[in-house]
Amino acid sequence: MDTRKAWRNIRWDRGRDQALAVYRSRRGRRVGLGAFIAIVLFGLLGFLAAPSLIRSQIASRASTALGRPVTVGDVSLNPFTLKLVVERLHIGELDGHTAFVDVDRLTANASWASLFRAAPILDELRIEGPHVRIQRSAPQRFNFTDILQRLANQPAAPDTGPARFAVSNIALHGGQVDFDDRVLDATHRIDHLELGIPFIASLPSATDIFVQPLLAMNIDGSPLNARGQTKPFASSRESSITFRFDHLDLARYAGFAPTPLPVALPSGKLTGALALNFVMTEAQPSVRLNGRLKLDELKVTGKDGGALLELGHGDADLTVLEPLTSRYRLGAVTLERASVRYASLPGGKSNVDALMAPAPAAHATPPDAKAAPMDVRIDSLTLKDSHIEYADLAAPSPAHLNLEHVQGTLRGLSTVKARPAVLDVSAQMAGGSVSTQGKVDLSGGNYTGRLALKEVSLPALMPLAPPLLDADITGGKVGAEGTLALEWHDGAKLRLTDTKARLDGFTLVPHGG
Repeated sequence: MDTRKAWRNIRWDRGRDQALAVYRSRRGRRVGLGAFIAIVLFGLLGFLAAPSLIRSQIASRASTALGRPVTVGDVSLNPFTLKLVVERLHIGELDGHTAFVDVDRLTANASWASLFRAAPILDELRIEGPHVRIQRSAPQRFNFTDILQRLANQPAAPDTGPARFAVSNIALHGGQVDFDDRVLDATHRIDHLELGIPFIASLPSATDIFVQPLLAMNIDGSPLNARGQTKPFASSRESSITFRFDHLDLARYAGFAPTPLPVALPSGKLTGALALNFVMTEAQPSVRLNGRLKLDELKVTGKDGGALLELGHGDADLTVLEPLTSRYRLGAVTLERASVRYASLPGGKSNVDALMAPAPAAHATPPDAKAAPMDVRIDSLTLKDSHIEYADLAAPSPAHLNLEHVQGTLRGLSTVKARPAVLDVSAQMAGGSVSTQGKVDLSGGNYTGRLALKEVSLPALMPLAPPLLDADITGGKVGAEGTLALEWHDGAKLRLTDTKARLDGFTLVPHGG
């Protein structure tokens, strides 16, 4: 015992002697004085100079980006803890007088890890007393539509994959939203809005998570409260919140979309139960959505009212959806009484052109080749009693081809490189039947399988073919079997090999004969 005590005294004496030596040395005093002055200057700049600079930058940059007047009341910054507090944030309307958004206080607690990891990391983001005033003057036309258009017209940033960031402990307190719907001549109010999100992140973080999932509000005086649960002893700091909805009328809410829709939605009822999970592990944080969705009596038309898509009933098992990493896993998906219509129009156009993504602008930045592609996988897709219609309205004489009673399954579909999916589908066509069984490589852009036609009426197919003879085919049924190879990666290519065909009851009548 005495020996241990003696060794401790010796170590203490040595440490004290070394500290005194550093203190007495001129170089040590200079280094210490320099460090002290640097810390004092850093504190003075952070506490006194930085707030006014931050306040002016927020106002000027936000005004330029939004095209709206933006003002900030007070700003305070603790340069040692990186805690930023913004008070009385105000965003006005285009007229410069009417208020659009007001926030009493916004607190952002940044982490020093942001410097070392070269990515924004916030330990806490708290918004207190936000008040938003929304006005709808026409379907898909709001008092913030100009902001969305302004942001959409800005040059796109390079696509480098999922953004690297981590924002933890997101909380909103005492929110209020006033909605003036001049289309339906009605007003609505959401007040006492409370929102809690444990984190939204693509980077792991050691931040202590103290905010639980929460969504609470009063909607026109009616309370809505959804509280999440946290696993208290889980190393992943996992928490979740569940949402349920029954026969949500999609047609009613389509007019509230913030941007114009390329189609019309006359009907559709959505039912489901979804669980939003927040999991923070040392390897990778994730925000996951899973559950089940049902869709009934869906009808989608073009702006002209022409039919595009109808669905009697749809059922989808959402195994896990991770939007932050572009990873989507679906289990069994069933579509019953689906109806799809495709029409080829004059001028090389079609009835689905409005649904296609617009061509990139000349100033748009090309996507990064190294960015990870969207990963979508479906265990099984089942079609029951469905219908596909093709209409050639560009020809001198309109022609139609209908596939009736389409039945089939597609198993193991993937948008990234994986084992090819297995397709087995059949339908009735032109008085006969058509079926195919094969393998689909969606990422490779090809399909290979067996194709079979049975008792298909040849006269019903002829309007789809260019005129080759000065005669009409008035009778005949064709049957065929062969191997079908279809490629669409670099343009559409179709090949039929090992084909056996049979034609019965063929009749050819000359024009005017």
